[in-house]
Amino acid sequence: MGKILVTGATGNIGSQLVLRLKENNLEVIAGVSSLSKAGRFSKQSVDTAILNFAQPDSLKTAFDGVDRLFLLLPLVEPMGDWGPRVIAAAKKAGVQFILRSSGLGAGLQTDFELGQVHGRIDQALMDSGLSYTIVRPNSFMQNYLNYFGGMIKDQQSIFLPQGQGRISLIDVRDIAAVDAEILASPEKHLEKTYDLTGPEALNNEDIALILSRVIGKPITYVDIDEPTARQGLAQMGMPEWNIRLMESLNRRIKLGMTAETTHWVRMVAGRPPTTFEEFARDHGDGWK
Repeated sequence: MGKILVTGATGNIGSQLVLRLKENNLEVIAGVSSLSKAGRFSKQSVDTAILNFAQPDSLKTAFDGVDRLFLLLPLVEPMGDWGPRVIAAAKKAGVQFILRSSGLGAGLQTDFELGQVHGRIDQALMDSGLSYTIVRPNSFMQNYLNYFGGMIKDQQSIFLPQGQGRISLIDVRDIAAVDAEILASPEKHLEKTYDLTGPEALNNEDIALILSRVIGKPITYVDIDEPTARQGLAQMGMPEWNIRLMESLNRRIKLGMTAETTHWVRMVAGRPPTTFEEFARDHGDGWK
């Protein structure tokens, strides 16, 4: 089998996936956006390729000799334009298989903007003539560390406009485990779409209770309104496009549209998905 190129290799999923593929003795290349991000992989004896989604020439070079591509696009406004271009460049370069990392609820007819963007890219892949698999994970447990960790640590609160909506959060380690299995044996998963979730649907009060137990101090959930949430995101410097996406996702959570649980982590990775309690115990120091 040929080389596997992992895009987004320094991100949540990509960094875990590169490690798993390396452990399985597969020939993996870490796709990074700059030389400065390549250093961490040289320590792991992983080859890197510089690839800029906005520069077609960099795609041609990065895809040279690549057999399988893990395609994860950064959450920025041009992603909807980049997706089909990257797929076309991969096909032209002779890539045989693409594993596309999309998002739960993606589709052309969905009612939220991020789902529509993902859906158009997914459709471009399905129409490309390439062999493919699509994974559509729910929101990450890691968000409660990477994005909400500061407020939990400093204010002992979770401020989100999600009402009592439940969400089947998934650990990115489980996503990477599924992705690694698919990339190792694509022929078992051709033209399939897997919706990936955690094992349970929790609301933010449930999550606050779990965190309170794990870190030993009371954490509370404060259900804020949309304008307050928007103001907070704007003050953090988040672009307008991303704020809109967050608002549409928060509405979906509040309406109970992100609570489904699926069995695909167990079926593909061969192990039960991580519970939020297990995740919190593994990362408890991050909130202290």
